[in-house]
Amino acid sequence: MENLFTRTWQLLRANTILLMIVLFETTLMLFFRGGQLQFGFNPMMEMALYFFHLAVLGGLLYQMKKITQQPEERATLDDFLNGVGRYFQRLMTGGSVLVLIFIIGFIMSLSMSLLVAGAPDEKFTTTLAELVQAGKYEELQTQLQANPELTQSLTRWVFTFLSGLAVLGIYISTLYFWTFWVVLADMHWYAAWKMSQRSLLKHWRMMLYLGMVWLVPTGMIYASLLSGNTIISMIAFTLSLVAKAYFTLLFVRFWTLAEPELITPLEPVAETKS
Repeated sequence: MENLFTRTWQLLRANTILLMIVLFETTLMLFFRGGQLQFGFNPMMEMALYFFHLAVLGGLLYQMKKITQQPEERATLDDFLNGVGRYFQRLMTGGSVLVLIFIIGFIMSLSMSLLVAGAPDEKFTTTLAELVQAGKYEELQTQLQANPELTQSLTRWVFTFLSGLAVLGIYISTLYFWTFWVVLADMHWYAAWKMSQRSLLKHWRMMLYLGMVWLVPTGMIYASLLSGNTIISMIAFTLSLVAKAYFTLLFVRFWTLAEPELITPLEPVAETKS
């Protein structure tokens, strides 16, 4: 296990182009989001950026697949462009279906909450939202206590809606590595979906461990980004790029070691799949 972490770092240091690709993607996303790292409120833009991310990821994962199989070689821009062109269609198709599933799941969660709790009182909800936005939490508490029936109805609505989203989130989380399998195993997107679920179930203990290893530093980095201190935020931003490249490469190496029989060689793909 120690070799997994140290060797991943050695490969990343020897292939700084991976960091350049991550920096390019992040910079472009920041530009279109007006300098904000978090998701915006423009669904069409967020969808376009998601598909852009999938395209970049196809090239980045192909570069990582190459240096994992051929560590004496160096990743190149041609490798990146080759990966983008090779896996673009599959990633776009799978990503589109995933977006559709999210939209359907969101609508179903909303419909279920309306069925169980009914529609929340619009005036009451607007008042609460305005108080939260203004930071008037004492007045918010007063409103909640003065309207117990409306509060109870809103609580049921929120609980039901969030429960539906939680179920949706759990399902989508089982597909986290589908993009990896599209590239590493040269799979059709649907086969990669099933492989993501199967591999997570098979290696759940290791995934839990690696997930914690990823979560702790990543959480600290993003908390530092919100610190409000310019210098700390700049350092955290740089570390976030390194962490993103490092952990993506780490998981590529893990799956290569854990499921070596599934990893296809680097020969050109004879047929484009969708």
